Amino acid sequence: MAHPDGSAHAYWVPHFPVHHDLLNHDLSTFGPSGLPIHSVFSASRLAGHAVTAQPRASLTTVLAIAVADALAAQAVTGGAVMDVPIGP
Repeated sequence: MAHPDGSAHAYWVPHFPVHHDLLNHDLSTFGPSGLPIHSVFSASRLAGHAVTAQPRASLTTVLAIAVADALAAQAVTGGAVMDVPIGP
């Protein structure tokens, strides 16, 4: 990440002011409070969202494969990458 003058940020933090419902509700499991216990994302709902946040888990960011690959190509460190379940 860089400033408009080209100098690099030492770090970056994504900010998601609007939560989009990107879960497949038929395949996800929800607790009595309505919070997801096991999240399965919807492939059709993810369309157009290359970077998003895991519902109710502010420290989990969900990246499209192209974004994760681009970060890896730039040797960005400090996070763990894992697959997330995606349904229709």
